Amino acid sequence: MATTVFISHAAQDKPVAEKVYHALKGAGISAWLDSVDAPPGQDWRGAVEQAVEKASCGVFLLSPASIKSPSAASEYRHFLAHNKPLVVARVREVDSDDVPSRLRDIQWVDLTEDFDLNLRRLVELFHTGQPRAEEQEQDTQPVEQEPDVTVTLEVQDKADTDKVMDIINRLKRIGIRDIKVKNGGKR
Repeated sequence: MATTVFISHAAQDKPVAEKVYHALKGAGISAWLDSVDAPPGQDWRGAVEQAVEKASCGVFLLSPASIKSPSAASEYRHFLAHNKPLVVARVREVDSDDVPSRLRDIQWVDLTEDFDLNLRRLVELFHTGQPRAEEQEQDTQPVEQEPDVTVTLEVQDKADTDKVMDIINRLKRIGIRDIKVKNGGKR
């Protein structure tokens, strides 16, 4: 199976994401970037979810915006949960205390210093068949962690059950597992 690299990023980091994308493509590596590969007029979230599922590995562009993005969090969590190789590429300065614990021990490339040299190194990781999941220092057994977020839904008596379930499923897709539903009474 050919390697396909999914590029996970925050909207603010789109210019860097496009440089990474074009560098990978220029090296003959299949890459997926939402701004290039998501069909216009289609369900963007659905296209991203499908691409994440099909990708063999990923690059997470680390920045203050990406660590606050629910979509980006969902994407990197998918790679980790499915033991798919993931490289963290720092594209903006981030306080180390703000970096999610699950990303701290993953192989990093620092694009904030000598961008061109480190971009070539990033491309080389995928060009040579790296990174490999078994080489990333992570436990292959699922690790139960404390939930990052708790969401409480207050549901009215006559709420549409399908809509409530849709909301719950969307929350689960972005990595939220601690979801409480309480009765909010009548409207």
